[in-house]
This record gives sequence, C-alpha cells and structure tokens, in this order.
Amino acid sequence: MVHAVVPPVGIPCMDLPEGFHVNVKIEKASIADAEEILRIQKIAFESEGRLYNNLKIAPLVETLQDVIRDFDTHLVLKAVGERGEIAGSVRASVNEGTCWVSRLSVSPLYQNLGIGFRLMSEIEKCFPYVSKFELGAGNKSARSIGLYMKLGYVILGEIKKDNVILLRMGKDTAKGGK
Repeated sequence: MVHAVVPPVGIPCMDLPEGFHVNVKIEKASIADAEEILRIQKIAFESEGRLYNNLKIAPLVETLQDVIRDFDTHLVLKAVGERGEIAGSVRASVNEGTCWVSRLSVSPLYQNLGIGFRLMSEIEKCFPYVSKFELGAGNKSARSIGLYMKLGYVILGEIKKDNVILLRMGKDTAKGGK
C-alpha cells in the first residue's frame, strides 16, 4: 500500500497539513470500473486537449464501448483511495515483445501525489518478460514527459496523431538488455 498526500475537501494542495496521508492501493480493474475510468480519463485529459487546442484527442473522444473492449486486449490497473474511489488508471498490452502503455489518467484531485508514478511502476511489474516498454506523450506535456523520464524512459522519436506531436518514449528492460 502506498501513502499519498491528498487534500481534505476544501483545502488547496499548497496548504496541506504536514503528514496528512491517505492509503492508495493499485489493483486490477474490472469491466464494472470502465465507466468511472472513462470519466476520470476525460477529466484528466481535458487539460491536455486545451494545451494543444484540440479537444478531439483520442483519450477525450474514446467511448465507454472502447474502454470495455480494451479489457479484452489490455491489462487495466486502477488506483483506489481509502474510501473505495478510483483515483486513476493505466492500460498496457503486449505486441511482439514490447509492452505498450497507454491512458495513464489520474483524477485532478489526486494529481502530483505520486499516483501516476505508482501506476506506471506497477504496470511494468506485471510484464517481467517483455524486452521493452513504449508509450506516447504529447511534446508539450512537461509533467508527463518528466514522469516518464524519471521512470527511465527516453525519447525515441516523434509521431503526429490527432494534430498533436507525440513523443514516442521507451525503455529497455533487463530481459532486452540496456
């Protein structure tokens, strides 16, 4: 279990009392979680859409059926707060020895508390047999890029998608050699 600092209702993040903690656990999500995962994803990615002046990026136009369909092909993890609320999620699938990580989403109420780092770390632990991990991050998304670099990802190239330049980021695992 991870301890993350979460503001009590009505207290802004910068005024948090020192030592205030909430337990957050990472666990496998189920299809029953799909609607809440999508709701949080859309809220979390709205700021990304505004950053790129494009509210049609894939995470914002994804439907509930798309999320449900991903449960057939992806491992979906969720971060759960001590009251049972979903604080965030991440998805991953494997293709030809590479684990593709996508849709890392953390509710704005839980952002900047290490939950994204924890979700990424846990999803990577679920695929010990892959040779590398890859993902995409918007080239203007400094916080996301910083998080991924902190986790050992490097920029491999650029991809243009939804009129946004995505940085293709990846890291080799011990299985694939560094």
